[in-house]
Amino acid sequence: MCVLVEDPDLGELLDERRHAAAERAVIAPELRLAAGELSWEERFEHPLLGLLVLEGLLGVRMQIPGRTHLELLGPGDVVVPWTVPAVDGSTTSKVTWCAFATARLAVLDRSFCLTIRGLPEIHEALAARFVMRARRLAFQLAVNALRVVDERVLLTLWHLADRWGR
Repeated sequence: MCVLVEDPDLGELLDERRHAAAERAVIAPELRLAAGELSWEERFEHPLLGLLVLEGLLGVRMQIPGRTHLELLGPGDVVVPWTVPAVDGSTTSKVTWCAFATARLAVLDRSFCLTIRGLPEIHEALAARFVMRARRLAFQLAVNALRVVDERVLLTLWHLADRWGR
């Protein structure tokens, strides 16, 4: 599939001439996921840059004793679900993934990486997405620290509306 056709914002930093050429060249395999729990252990054989969510809504749940946190991921997010927190003897955690709806993802594999090696604008756009995901998680941490439940719910709903609202 043509990644820049599916996600035009990924190529927004390219000039018109380079964008047209990149649009034809930057392709990736498509992964379709049915709604339900997801397992990533044996899905990929080679190292990948990650998975680009094109459609659908994914959730990653981090569980620690006494607490659970859910991160929602949707179109435009880049995820690396097979990377899990290191387990040390002092803490325990469990990470689970699910698709809340049928989802389509682009597999940013080795071939994709080789294709974009001469396109620093796409690297920049992908790096920005990783940074934005980290910032959204920091925002969620701040919201979760609020004492008043009504404020937490309202800020979370506004945040989700800003991302995916119509």
